[in-house]
Amino acid sequence: MSDTMVAERQESRQDAGRDEGRAPAPQPHDREQPTMAPRVDVIEDTTGITLLADLPGVSRDALEIHVEGDASSASYFLAAGAISGLAGGGPVRVEGVGRASIQGDVRFTETLEGMGARITMGDNWIEAGTGTDR
Repeated sequence: MSDTMVAERQESRQDAGRDEGRAPAPQPHDREQPTMAPRVDVIEDTTGITLLADLPGVSRDALEIHVEGDASSASYFLAAGAISGLAGGGPVRVEGVGRASIQGDVRFTETLEGMGARITMGDNWIEAGTGTDR
């Protein structure tokens, strides 16, 4: 809906309230207010991934970007680590997802612990092993 249409619609509501001799009732917003977020473009090609961001006043040296890994995909490797000690292997560490993750799939580690796995976590990593490996 264009700004002009929104304004006309609001004026129409106000006029209707005046015709009946009472103040117009407050109306909910017809659309959400835009948020101020930097423009970001991600370009992937054969040489890698390039992130282009318009961040006025932020130098490259002051910029820190973290792209969290996929916790769901990590669960396969964590499960492998949980059983690896049974075959004489060591623990498996997955980096890019950890204690600070906002993904619910990180709680899969609780299931592994319930099955006897040893889980250790950092903010950006999870390590799964058997209770017997060190």
